[in-house]
Amino acid sequence: MLKIGILSPSDIAVRRFIPALKASAQAEFAGIACASAQERGVQVDEKHLSESQKKTRQIAEQYGARAFDSYEDLLNDESIDAVYLPLPPALHERWGLCALEHGKHVMLEKPSTPDVLSTERLVDEASKRNLALHENYAFIYHDRVKRIQELICDGALGELRNVRAAFGFPYRGESDFRYHQSMGGGALLDCGGYPIRLATLLLGENASVRGAMLASTRNHDVDVYGSLALVDDDNVSAQLSFGMDNAYKCDLEIWGSLGYLRADRIFTPPADMETSIEITGNTEAAGTYACSPCDQFQRSIEHFVLCANDQLVREQTYNQVIKQASLVKSTFEEAQ
Repeated sequence: MLKIGILSPSDIAVRRFIPALKASAQAEFAGIACASAQERGVQVDEKHLSESQKKTRQIAEQYGARAFDSYEDLLNDESIDAVYLPLPPALHERWGLCALEHGKHVMLEKPSTPDVLSTERLVDEASKRNLALHENYAFIYHDRVKRIQELICDGALGELRNVRAAFGFPYRGESDFRYHQSMGGGALLDCGGYPIRLATLLLGENASVRGAMLASTRNHDVDVYGSLALVDDDNVSAQLSFGMDNAYKCDLEIWGSLGYLRADRIFTPPADMETSIEITGNTEAAGTYACSPCDQFQRSIEHFVLCANDQLVREQTYNQVIKQASLVKSTFEEAQ
């Protein structure tokens, strides 16, 4: 039973991670911390600090965990085995390294960090200490994604020709960290990482970037929408698009020599949502495949536990985290 602490009472931690953690038979919600005035590193808004402390205590009381008034206090607690970091990406390296130095396994909310060198430093530290480092692209652990992989392997679509994936959502407002470079924002790092991670899963680890475009809106200092292409060694391509000032879109299309597969809401299905896969074309596999509800956050937590306990899985996960960061770097370079 892996005892997990959370750094920050963030929205994603409260909405998805904690309920999944409480439902897990392999991990325990041991504590949650808010940043102290010193850890915030900026001019402290006493009202905001007080509200954050109050929220942290309420969450801890609701779920039977311990509340901490600083990240350091939680990291110094020897009863906690691991930490989940749902912080803005610019803070992942600092607090990820700190957690690893305290002997904690680390689960990072995506993206791992804003740049590949920072990610490599985290992986190096985790490897040196034989600790897990897991990036929470939870959707890849959903049963539907595994079923899609099985259908491809069984030849349901024939030979693969092309993958298309898109993830975008409406503007969230100036104050959201995603729209600020200093916090590790940007559409590629935030929503662009999803289709990249999915395409890598389907095309394989040798897929590389062949062209990219990034653009901004509303005078932001980060990219707000964009697209890229990946190509594997067999010349199967993936066209990927993303944006965070867009109409909502979250889907996957796979075109094969015999069939065409489509799956909606591929990245963000709620834990209680029944999903489906639709296959059309000249294939015996044509039809609609229903997939039972699945809590992908819970499955991601279970993979994290496996990383903590299995060296081979841990090392495979290190490689996947670095591969993802490298593809993001290549996309930035191609878009220049």
